[in-house]
Amino acid sequence: MDFTQLDCVLERIASRHRVQAQEVLDNWLERRRIGPDGWRLLDGIPCIIGGLTGLLGSLEGRGGNFPWKTLPAILAHRGYILENYPENILMPGERRATLVKSKGIHDLAIHERRVLAGALKNNTLTVKTVATDALEDLMASRVPVIVGEAPSADSRHTRGRQGFANGQIDRLGLSHLGNTPPAKSCAVLSKRRRLRVFVEVPQAPPSWRLKAIRQRSLDFGPNNSDLIPQITTIRDDEVGVGAIKDGAIDDEEAANDATTEDEEEIDELFASQERT
Repeated sequence: MDFTQLDCVLERIASRHRVQAQEVLDNWLERRRIGPDGWRLLDGIPCIIGGLTGLLGSLEGRGGNFPWKTLPAILAHRGYILENYPENILMPGERRATLVKSKGIHDLAIHERRVLAGALKNNTLTVKTVATDALEDLMASRVPVIVGEAPSADSRHTRGRQGFANGQIDRLGLSHLGNTPPAKSCAVLSKRRRLRVFVEVPQAPPSWRLKAIRQRSLDFGPNNSDLIPQITTIRDDEVGVGAIKDGAIDDEEAANDATTEDEEEIDELFASQERT
């Protein structure tokens, strides 16, 4: 058996990752020995590769590398949709802005590797198979092949991410967890408020009010004629000149004073009626 080709592959992989070829071989043998679900015992990139392989089947890119960059196109071709991809984790095929050249799955930061491996171990990241008639929408990038989880309540994003077969990524996915409408208040008014209508009646001018008061006083007031004493005209033939001299009627000025006093009394009565 010729192992020359195997040595060349081991040396190429070792030089790419700057490790010894023996370490690469030991890791490969360890993964083969632990069985199909042995990836759950691993961490980092070996765990991610084993977990995605367990979900999607055999995955192999050019030169035996894991097809991280072309994974969205492979998902669309197989009719798969990855659901609940962790938020704020580099997606397959996504370029990191801080790197000049992509290194595939090794572009994942240490923190991202730990989060993505945890999602695979906890079965949070799942795969869904679409119907045959929906396969065309996946291939045409009308339907996403990777659906990210909803942003947390304290996230500044209103929607989650979603990736398409052509490598495009947007934030039109699942709604923010804090966007759920608030529950309606249980306090309901049991009684309706009655509508109150106020009508403003204009007040009559002063001249009209004074006229009305006087008219009401005349209509409903006491008969003032009873209070006015009867004044009898004194004729010369009934009372002689001698009677005037004797003091029955002192003089004409006294008669006028009596009439004036009566008129003042009547005026006071009218004034009291108007005040009431």
